[in-house]
Amino acid sequence: MSQPLRWREVVEVAAIALRRARAVLHLGPPTTGVAIIVTDDAGRTLLVQTRYRRSWGPPGGFIKPGELPEAAARRELEEEVGITEIALTPRGQGRATRRTVTHVTYIFVGHAQPDAVTGRSWEIRASGWYGRDALPKLSRTTRAIVSDPAH
Repeated sequence: MSQPLRWREVVEVAAIALRRARAVLHLGPPTTGVAIIVTDDAGRTLLVQTRYRRSWGPPGGFIKPGELPEAAARRELEEEVGITEIALTPRGQGRATRRTVTHVTYIFVGHAQPDAVTGRSWEIRASGWYGRDALPKLSRTTRAIVSDPAH
């Protein structure tokens, strides 16, 4: 059974919803975020399912004003799954445009072992390590990023 959200969590969910609404309604400048593809020695990829999305995806999130992409990637990894010690390599950018608003995602890759996942944020419903042949439900964009053998 889920535990009730605390006020801080409610405010954070509302902020995320506002950013998403702004992107969908094309209000304001482009939004930016990070996605981190973390693999283990067995070639599996770490995926998470958030409370506000049905499909699974890599850890990641929005970049805060003034924050550098790699700093955001490290912050999101620590917040979402507790990974603190990891070498990250930039892999490029993904762009998604809805009407006139663009969301830019900076993609990073890293390597960790399953025991590096030491916790889970309130916003993460579930996390797990998945091989390419047993991926859970992913969006088309996420599937392309995760399935790319170049990472």
